[in-house]
Amino acid sequence: MTALDPVLRDGATVLRREVRFPADTRRGRWSLADGLAADPADLGALCGPAPGAGRIASPVAVGGALFLDTETTGLSGGAGTHVFLLGCARFEAGAFVVRQWVLPDPADEPALLGALRDEVAGADGLVTFNGRTFDVPLLEERCILAGVPSPFGRAPHADLLSGARRVLRLRAQRTSLRHLEETVLGIRRIDDLPGSECPAAWYAFLRGDPGPLARVLDHNLDDLLALPALAAALAAAARGDAPAPDLHSAGRALVR
Repeated sequence: MTALDPVLRDGATVLRREVRFPADTRRGRWSLADGLAADPADLGALCGPAPGAGRIASPVAVGGALFLDTETTGLSGGAGTHVFLLGCARFEAGAFVVRQWVLPDPADEPALLGALRDEVAGADGLVTFNGRTFDVPLLEERCILAGVPSPFGRAPHADLLSGARRVLRLRAQRTSLRHLEETVLGIRRIDDLPGSECPAAWYAFLRGDPGPLARVLDHNLDDLLALPALAAALAAAARGDAPAPDLHSAGRALVR
């Protein structure tokens, strides 16, 4: 595992791991850079709020977006649910740069939220997988509990789970990220830690055993690396370069 470096922010400490990948790195059938070709208007329309949801879909340019994925202590939200790993990535100077921020102690949450603020401030929009329903609301809740403003505002947001449900479900049948990797992207993870086991790994880390946390970091890293490739697959359907079920579904979604 690449070393975790301590970073002092807002009077508290957060741990950071940074990993860089050449933009032409392959992820199954796609390279990371293929996501850069996604038309911002198409990506925003396919992955934006549902029609009639009261919000207008905004274009999302992959090249200027922050890719965001979290690992948490639970799925239900509430004051007892912590974000203990904040995964952030973006394209920078021909590379896909991943920064993972780990909470070393619940008392250090201000440092994690400070890192989130800085990451979002440098982005033109967000790309997530289920971030509209889960990651962003949970992070906003943590900001409220900490008494700090949310950094998200009205940033354009492409939630790739929404796009997958609209475009890929007819062919893939299921739209979990792991299943989409296998059926659409051509990726098979080896020895991936199930998401349900990630909280226990963080609790072990708090007790002084850092070993299990390495697998959580790798799980989160794989999640982030899948997102540009998935954006590329959705964009291909929008421009007419995809299997027939995807073309049919994308056409219906864009018409709506």
